[in-house]
Amino acid sequence: MLLTLSLFFVLDKFLFANCDLLFKNRYEQKNQEFFRKSPLSPSVKEDLFEQKLDHFNPTDTRTWKQVIYTEKSHYSKGGPAYLWISGESTASPYWMTEGYWQDHGKKNQALLFLVEHRFYGSSQPFKDTSTDNLRYLSTSQALADLATIIVSMNRKHQLPEDTKWIVFGGSYAGNLAAWMRLKYPHLVHGAVASSAPVLAKFNFPEYFDVVSDALVAYKKKCKDDIAEANKDLDKKVTTKEGRKEIEEIFKLCDPLKGNKLDTAYFLSNMADYFAGSVQYDHNGGNVKRACDKMLEDSKNLSPVKRYARVMNMFMETYGQSCLYTNFTDFVEDIKKDDFASSSKTCSESVIFKSPHETVNFGFETNIPLPAAAAGEFFLQKLDHFNPTDDRTWKQVYYCEKSYYKNGGPVYLWIGGQGRVDPKWLQQGYFRTNGEKNKAMFFILEHRYYGNSQPQKDTATEHLSYLTTEQALADLASFIVSMNKQYKFSQETKWIVFGGSYAGNLAAWMRLKYPHLVYGAVASSAPVLAQFNFPEYWDGVSSALGSYKKECKLDVGIANNKLDKMVRSADGRKQIGKLFKLCTPLSGRRLDLSYLLENMANYFAVSVEFDRSGKDIKQACDKVLESSCHLDAVTRYANAIKMLMNKYGGSCLATNSTQFIEYVRKNDPETSAKSARANWYQTCTEYGNYPTIRKTENTFSKRLTLNYASGWCAKIFRTSFNKKFISQAVDDTNKSFGGLKLNASRVLFIHGSLDPWLALGISHSDKKSNYDTILIKGGSHCADLRIDGNEDSKDIKEARTKVTNLIDKWLQEK
Repeated sequence: MLLTLSLFFVLDKFLFANCDLLFKNRYEQKNQEFFRKSPLSPSVKEDLFEQKLDHFNPTDTRTWKQVIYTEKSHYSKGGPAYLWISGESTASPYWMTEGYWQDHGKKNQALLFLVEHRFYGSSQPFKDTSTDNLRYLSTSQALADLATIIVSMNRKHQLPEDTKWIVFGGSYAGNLAAWMRLKYPHLVHGAVASSAPVLAKFNFPEYFDVVSDALVAYKKKCKDDIAEANKDLDKKVTTKEGRKEIEEIFKLCDPLKGNKLDTAYFLSNMADYFAGSVQYDHNGGNVKRACDKMLEDSKNLSPVKRYARVMNMFMETYGQSCLYTNFTDFVEDIKKDDFASSSKTCSESVIFKSPHETVNFGFETNIPLPAAAAGEFFLQKLDHFNPTDDRTWKQVYYCEKSYYKNGGPVYLWIGGQGRVDPKWLQQGYFRTNGEKNKAMFFILEHRYYGNSQPQKDTATEHLSYLTTEQALADLASFIVSMNKQYKFSQETKWIVFGGSYAGNLAAWMRLKYPHLVYGAVASSAPVLAQFNFPEYWDGVSSALGSYKKECKLDVGIANNKLDKMVRSADGRKQIGKLFKLCTPLSGRRLDLSYLLENMANYFAVSVEFDRSGKDIKQACDKVLESSCHLDAVTRYANAIKMLMNKYGGSCLATNSTQFIEYVRKNDPETSAKSARANWYQTCTEYGNYPTIRKTENTFSKRLTLNYASGWCAKIFRTSFNKKFISQAVDDTNKSFGGLKLNASRVLFIHGSLDPWLALGISHSDKKSNYDTILIKGGSHCADLRIDGNEDSKDIKEARTKVTNLIDKWLQEK
């Protein structure tokens, strides 16, 4: 049943400017007093929180002041924390004094918080709200604001680690509450979302459908007479005489000019008064009052005159002297005033109220379709978190659909820190299980790696779009687009796969986009970001010792001797004779550490990519060979020469300056592009710098945190210092939860010998909503390799467990 509004009340009005939110603002401002029944408690404290401006650009360190209120008079240690999320208006401290959230919090001895939304009230990141500045007004940024505040309040108030945060919000803020639980489940235990319009929609005729139904529910004649009034107004606005008659009946701020925008603006303002009486109705009182006025004296007055009388009543109630008619003035007000909600509606929510007579564009999403339907390039958005940035780039993907059967699942292999290879479609349990289940296969290359280069070069300022959040949004856009292109049903199950860093992405796709991804297989995923990572070299050392303790001891003796030899010219000369060096070894401290790390890395590779113990055995056997006749340093050199022949490398690099210059190259056509991108992510998100403990005696003591993290400032910017990296690591764990990942249908697979094991989730129990497999004697991503005769029983059993669990997921209804 429709509320027949003016046909001039068209969607175009909103597309090119803004839906009229003035009524809602007027209503809320006028009625804030209704919520001020309780006196403001002196225990409610207002503070300004220093908030990050752009949570999705790790190199942007700008901050601003966000208003936050705290009430802790009822809090008892161990109690929950309640967070009221403010929406599209000024946050009021009076909201801290009443309502069920406050009553319930008081009963449960909760710590109460109220946070004002960026760009609303006094929480202004900039001195003005220019369109350029408003690009930082987005739901994703607002959610990240809340996550940052929760983490900070946990520290500030020294809340126990198991403190349960419950978030509350109404309307758009209700969306934020629900989405905080969705996107940050490791931070938010529960969410209460009141009247939350979680579905974003371009054309929203259902809004006035409900307004119409509400009027009919009281009295059908009320709706019919309003429809008759609007029908008559539609005719009158088309003629000069009719507009003059309207000016005599209605209290207008300016004469009607007769153009479509002014006419639509005038008529929609009146319609919004009725919409507000329904939207903010209290026990039927507002609707009754409006309809009773509309039906009063119906025998003597026309519907239009009674409609005008209702408008006068509304204006008197809300303190307005006349009805706005000048659309140009409205637009100018929006341009100069604090109407952040207008920008947000146009750039994100896209919920435009309209009667069904308007055109329904059926526009569901702004995610672009791939440039080539068959596919090897997908037209991807450059910045998913700036709704005003429409730049795109071409992302490489591969598709294998020869085994697909309608109704089957879709398997997506996530590319990591390197070029993707279509051969991956033909190997491993990814392929065999997918073929059995009639799956369609995709591989998507990661932005800034391989041939998926979003920018003309990899200059540091251009790498600001290289983040995990952007990569996850790439995957989400790709999935949505492939669903459309191949017309997959809504029940189609997407299973994502990844190893190492790409394993993180697989797990986090299930965490952040559970409505798109049904299950995730994460192999050797180091989901915990950690600045200082001594556990890496601990793991390498332990793996060598697990084969033969003498191997570990002799490697340690060799490195202890090398640490002394590099200090003198004679020692460095002797090293040059024993090892294949690319250039003579200088006495520069950075060069010395660089060489000793390069030596150690060959042993790290033999452990990290060991196959059933054979690589470790081969390296250690060479270290122990001729131990009666050769000293430890010579045997260490012989082992490294053997490993260089095996893994590649004609000589050991010694010149750190050359390495820095190599990684500094920002031409995306060079071989350095992946190395540069990888380094950038370690500096701006993960850290994970392998270091040597003071008590560790296997590798060089020169591999310190200062050495490992110092490359960032040398390669990129001097501002990429230890403080910057440490904060970046904290931000990553804040976003994804580290080892506290809270997502179902995620399988973590790890090898017991993998040096990265300490950063992964390797154990689960009945309380866990994810699954884990720990492969005894397994190395990094051992399960993902092609089946081989030399594979251990444990690796073969692990692959069987993986495929069985995937089958189980697919059989679930």
